Amino acid sequence: MNIKQILDTNVNDIEIDKLKLWNINTTTDGIFMPTYDTFIEKILLITHLFNQETNNKINYLFGMGVAIELALQANVYKRKKSNNCYSYREHNSLYLYNVDKENNNFYNSNNPLFKVFSNINVLNKTNTTNLHNLANDFLDNNYEIVYLYNHKILIPKLEILFLDSYLSKQPSKREAGHDYELLIKEYELDLDKIISYLEEYYINYQISISDSKYDNLIEEQISAIERILNTGKKVDRSLFNLEEQISAYPKGKDYKYAGIYVDLWIPLSIDSIEYNKGSYKIKDDNYINKLKNRIYLYKENELQKYEQITENIKKLFMEGK
Repeated sequence: MNIKQILDTNVNDIEIDKLKLWNINTTTDGIFMPTYDTFIEKILLITHLFNQETNNKINYLFGMGVAIELALQANVYKRKKSNNCYSYREHNSLYLYNVDKENNNFYNSNNPLFKVFSNINVLNKTNTTNLHNLANDFLDNNYEIVYLYNHKILIPKLEILFLDSYLSKQPSKREAGHDYELLIKEYELDLDKIISYLEEYYINYQISISDSKYDNLIEEQISAIERILNTGKKVDRSLFNLEEQISAYPKGKDYKYAGIYVDLWIPLSIDSIEYNKGSYKIKDDNYINKLKNRIYLYKENELQKYEQITENIKKLFMEGK
């Protein structure tokens, strides 16, 4: 199919059906963009089927691996490039960022983009794959222009793409290295900006989630233990069996045995249990305080993990230089 001709015309329903079939035929074993040529053709076709800008308002940005590929294979406007000529890697997914939930034209069932390309991951204006709670205009003000065969293509700032790639922890799909490593080698990235984005839109978000999670952990752990105690015939026997089972269970964060977090398990004495109104309850303040302290340590370890991410990124930049 001659995509170049299509790019010079308005597509009708017959052509849309042909393009849909072409997309299927040029997708190999689930790989959406198996070759450099299909990558170029599909990027240009996507922007033709639905413009990235309308009246100077951004409709969407390309995100994740496809956006990084654009930066590596083409030139990002006003960004110094090393021109290492990295080989193309195949892509099996398409992410579109910065889509306004109120953009009825984009979400219209007659949008030819969705008729031709069915497997599209759409993210709204306040999130990327790994960054969250963005201001509504954040991506509108933090994007790059890529020129691909004289066609203007819009992608997020390279620093945002670096973080999305780094935090995704995907295996390297190119002999030269991970996508985020190649961005460091190909462009001069702003490390301070990356750390700022990391802290504000990733770490703070993750901490807010973990705060909520840890606030509920005590009740969740106690309820799971009590549930087991109340399903057995004898509480002392149930305690003994529970201790044996958890001792033999694999250890690891978030591992659960019958709803009980194994790493948070503290051996429980029968003296800590009361029988009241037909059911067993854990009423030992000392035991509950021990559990609170264990959960506090888990939370502290979580914070250290995020601090380590920051240090690892700084080290990566030092090695890249």
